[in-house]
Amino acid sequence: MSEAKKQSEQHLIDRAGQDLLRRKLPKHWVLREYRPDYGLDFSLEVFREDAPGARVRTYETLGEHIFIQLKSIGSPAISKLKVFSRGNVEKAPEKRNQDDLVAEIETYAFSLETSELVTVERMGVGVPVLLVVADLLNERCSFVCLNDYV
Repeated sequence: MSEAKKQSEQHLIDRAGQDLLRRKLPKHWVLREYRPDYGLDFSLEVFREDAPGARVRTYETLGEHIFIQLKSIGSPAISKLKVFSRGNVEKAPEKRNQDDLVAEIETYAFSLETSELVTVERMGVGVPVLLVVADLLNERCSFVCLNDYV
């Protein structure tokens, strides 16, 4: 007899990452799932409370839409990244000042398929696309704007 379909550990991690992302967002923001998934998992619409303190709460859309590529990880590899001051890269080639440490930030090592960045490039700079890493071990979501990499 043949075996039945199986669910992998990654399926469980992905589902837990989706649940974590939903818990971290404000309840009145709307997260819409994209299916089938071609490099974008969600669109997010941002709302604000219409009349704070009113008897009946309502929420008004801000007209802001963000696309999300979600990557969920159960056991993250976190490392520190030193951030140094630099000049305006729009005016001249990047030149870091190694004598001026601005911050040390935690980062996740993550690889993306080039095709995902091509999709972001084709969408244009006016459409924000975030890579969100759902860190299940530390119960947090971190993000980077993929438009900045194109």
